[in-house]
Amino acid sequence: MTDTTTFPSILAVSKFLNASGWKISTKTVQKHFNMSRFARNKDGVFDVAEITRYAKNHLPRKESGATTQETQDLSTARAIYETRRIAAQAQMWEMRVKAEKEKWMPREEFVREVTARAIIFKSDLENFARLEPERIIDLVGGDHEKAYELEEYLLDRFEIMLDRYAQPGEVRVILPDEATKAFAEEIVPQKKTTSADRSRVR
Repeated sequence: MTDTTTFPSILAVSKFLNASGWKISTKTVQKHFNMSRFARNKDGVFDVAEITRYAKNHLPRKESGATTQETQDLSTARAIYETRRIAAQAQMWEMRVKAEKEKWMPREEFVREVTARAIIFKSDLENFARLEPERIIDLVGGDHEKAYELEEYLLDRFEIMLDRYAQPGEVRVILPDEATKAFAEEIVPQKKTTSADRSRVR
């Protein structure tokens, strides 16, 4: 035990006293504190010297008869260890909470990031619409005189896409099973089975 040992709460004081052989409940410790039988130090915690003085003046021992100094020291050391263990666990919890918070991106930063990416995406679509019509026409063997119409068509369609992207509201996320069903029923509509098809299956 050292004179610099402190306890952060009434519960810690109660555990220290009981581990040191004093007979008292946490409720009674709180009551005695309210009665000013002991007090916090200037840092707002309880000094072990103050708690020991309080115990000797106001509390009974759990066991009858005198307790040897060695037993007292062992009990006190055990109580101090338990108090420090609780404090270390609390500190570790605070560190973990801080680490978890650091994983999250502030809302303002997230909005800036999404906006910047949206601007790049819009620019890429517009460049595609203006630079690719001739290549698309060559690819399909079409009429180069209609390249301007194709450019305007692409720009119009991209504008519709971007408008949808910018609209506020909830976004529906399709889970894997739903995506498979949507692909089968909506993206690739199933051909209706005719009587001729059924006869070929047989």
